[in-house]
Amino acid sequence: MKKAFTLTELLMVVLVLGVLATVSVPKMKQVLETRRTTEAENMMGAIRSEQEKRCVSNKSYSQKWSSVQNVAPKQETSSYKYTLTPTGVIASGSAYSLQMPSYADGRICCSGAGCNSLNKSYPLCNSEFSASLSVAAECEATDAEEEADEPICENQPDNLTEVVPCGCKNGGTKTNIYDTNTCSWVEGICDISDDCACSGTTPGETQACEPSAFPGQACGIQQALYDCDPTTGEYVFASWHDTCTVTDACQVESGDCCASDFEGDFLSCIANKYGTSSAEYKCSSGQSSACFSALGIYTGTNGSTPNYSAEGQAFVNGGYKNYACSQTVPCMTDMPSDSSSCNGCGTRSAVYECINGKWEWTSVGECSKTAEECGKCSNVGSSWSCPEEDNCSVTEYTCTCSDGSSYSDIGTGSTTAAEFGSIAKTKGSRTLKDGAECYYGQQKTENGKSYYCNSSTCKWQQTSTGGGGGGRPDMAQAGGKDYSKLSEALALAETLVAEQKK
Repeated sequence: MKKAFTLTELLMVVLVLGVLATVSVPKMKQVLETRRTTEAENMMGAIRSEQEKRCVSNKSYSQKWSSVQNVAPKQETSSYKYTLTPTGVIASGSAYSLQMPSYADGRICCSGAGCNSLNKSYPLCNSEFSASLSVAAECEATDAEEEADEPICENQPDNLTEVVPCGCKNGGTKTNIYDTNTCSWVEGICDISDDCACSGTTPGETQACEPSAFPGQACGIQQALYDCDPTTGEYVFASWHDTCTVTDACQVESGDCCASDFEGDFLSCIANKYGTSSAEYKCSSGQSSACFSALGIYTGTNGSTPNYSAEGQAFVNGGYKNYACSQTVPCMTDMPSDSSSCNGCGTRSAVYECINGKWEWTSVGECSKTAEECGKCSNVGSSWSCPEEDNCSVTEYTCTCSDGSSYSDIGTGSTTAAEFGSIAKTKGSRTLKDGAECYYGQQKTENGKSYYCNSSTCKWQQTSTGGGGGGRPDMAQAGGKDYSKLSEALALAETLVAEQKK
């Protein structure tokens, strides 16, 4: 019976294979890369020999691939695409290009970001390398020769290669090649990366820590964090550090900022105590707009300015800077003058109190007229004495409210006091004035004679003609029988008429 492999044995095999792969794969890549660069060197060397033969035979170098096809059958292989230039040859790969700028010189340089990964060390194709080359100018390919050998592309440039800036801030170079087969430029590979690297130290910007973000820590600073912008190579702000660092200044700025004996920096103390986003700090630092906004103070719109009270004007003119110490905001306008009628003929004003910068209604004031002065009832069921006078006497009345309504205060200042109805009077006693014998309307009979009360003199007066007067004492001349007193009665009548006209 066959025995199976254990799990440990299988793991050991996998481990060995992994080690072999780790060692062999990089070696294999190096071998393959070496073969590719060797191919390019051999191909460009063969092309150079063929072009130098032409030069010795008093012919110019050729940019026509058919002229070197006997030594280089394929212009494009799996590794490179070859291009003939007026003085040399270029092998363009995926990440770099190998160039022989001068057949006469024969040296090879490398252009592109992949040059650093090659096994062989090639000089970079830059202006310094170009200046060191020796060139056989008399053998350089000419347009005339090219026109004779093969048609030239429409708008074909005179120089089929161009070195242009590239990479981060155009600090590098790349060589572009004009392909006469496709009549288009083939872009070369830049010798530096397109991404820029930031140099130097990051900016050291800081800000005061917000107490709301760091509970229990009223003082400290936050460090700014930066990222490198690869397009510019400059540091850009990213965020604030999530920790608050306590500084030496935190130990100095302690105690009561508003105390008369405080010796530290007042503004720093307020910032440490309340934070830089607080109303206290904004007001103390003179940020008037931010201060008023934080305190909810209206400052007008579209250029208009509110009608401030004297206290409000003083506050906006600079008094707000002391808010951190006073913790008081005055009412910016004068107290409202709401009033309403009361008791039928009086007025009363609403009473306001300034609370946190706003007028708050608290109560109503006393009525300027009493209910009695207005002839109105102040409360249901109330009563008072209403004297009524005539020439001879004073009559007392008991007055009560005949309306069942109750009185309502003005409340919020917009409710008008209720009006009340008429007054019911109940007649009471009648009292003669000093020196009066009788009052208007009284009459009597004494010793068989009739008397009435003279309302002018408040004295008893006998009827003149002995008549009963028909129930009206002041006109007691009707029915008289004593004709000897007629003249006296007429004189009395004139007196009474005169009194009635008064």
